[in-house]
Amino acid sequence: MIEETYFSQLCQRADELSGEMHDFLKQLVRIESPASFKEGVDEICRTIKAFCDNNQFKTTVYEFPAAGASLISNVSETHDKEGAILLMGHMDTAQPVGAFGSEILTQDNQYYYGPGVLDCKGGLVVALYAAKILKDAGYHTRPLRLVFSGDEESGHTSSLGKGREVYYQASEGAIAAFNCESGREDGYIAIARKGLFNVKIIVHGVAAHSGNNPEQGRNAILEAAHKVIAIEKLTDFDGTTFNCGVIHGGKVQSAVPDYCEFLVCVRFRQRGHARTALEQLQQITDTVYVDGTSSEMIVTEEPHGPMEETQENLDLFHIYQRAAASLGDNAIKPYFAGGASDAFYTTEKGVPTICGIGIRGQGQHSPKERAVIASLTERVKILIKAILLYE
Repeated sequence: MIEETYFSQLCQRADELSGEMHDFLKQLVRIESPASFKEGVDEICRTIKAFCDNNQFKTTVYEFPAAGASLISNVSETHDKEGAILLMGHMDTAQPVGAFGSEILTQDNQYYYGPGVLDCKGGLVVALYAAKILKDAGYHTRPLRLVFSGDEESGHTSSLGKGREVYYQASEGAIAAFNCESGREDGYIAIARKGLFNVKIIVHGVAAHSGNNPEQGRNAILEAAHKVIAIEKLTDFDGTTFNCGVIHGGKVQSAVPDYCEFLVCVRFRQRGHARTALEQLQQITDTVYVDGTSSEMIVTEEPHGPMEETQENLDLFHIYQRAAASLGDNAIKPYFAGGASDAFYTTEKGVPTICGIGIRGQGQHSPKERAVIASLTERVKILIKAILLYE
């Protein structure tokens, strides 16, 4: 049973540290760190490690040749693996360097604007300060463990999948995971997410002059167009979705193109659905619509996820919902998210997980990314209360 006086003291401490939290968030956002920019992600990791060191957390950094570093930090003096509560997030962002101009971070009366301010540097600050406040107050009921990724936005392809192993390691002995990913502005929390995989389909045709002998050509772009239409028709918005998002083909408009390639992103609700989708894509790849063409499919990102809806995830959500309600926030509801996150890997290891409890906002993965300024301290308090409620 939580003593309300004790929790009130923790809330007061959060209010006292609010200015420091906001300053730290601004510092992180001004360090541009897209997943493709290893130097920037590594600088974020060094900055966060310094914070952890200053607060006597025990931190291990995992370096990768072509990806930003990841880290695991044990907050409590007790470093036992069993019974740990994970606080998760990622240090890389989706927007390229320079996307927000020379003034990287701006604000008005309601929002911060900047790369990663919502997705998910605000969430990193939520996790770090919830951990700090609890540690400083002598919390030792359960081990607290931070796990922050450096290549979440690339699906851990830049680390050749090694970034996922960091999550598997952090999940050992864990009993709950709060993923401090970007929070929805309406406060809804993800208890399930679709899994995904990506493929590239390459079409080979026969080149020919479009004026002198077009009948001798075999148009690779036309063949690809047939395949794109066939693939898009597979989409079930309540189930598996197929998105043909990038296409390249041809060299000049006066020649029948002998080459075309396009990328497909597939998102699915249940693990078994990935195999079915792969089989459907392979069938369309093997189907010839334009005589004389041939095609091949390459899986560029192996299926991972989904974060399936479980009773354990829902139970953890209800704890968080109770925590929010005790602070006057009665709007929080559970929802099923179509987007991916590192919550895949904790749920895969059987750890009850909820996702999207970081700073609230909207516009992630766009130049309009923004975070609700007032929600930073608010989300720290809710996370602290949820951890205290966990029995």
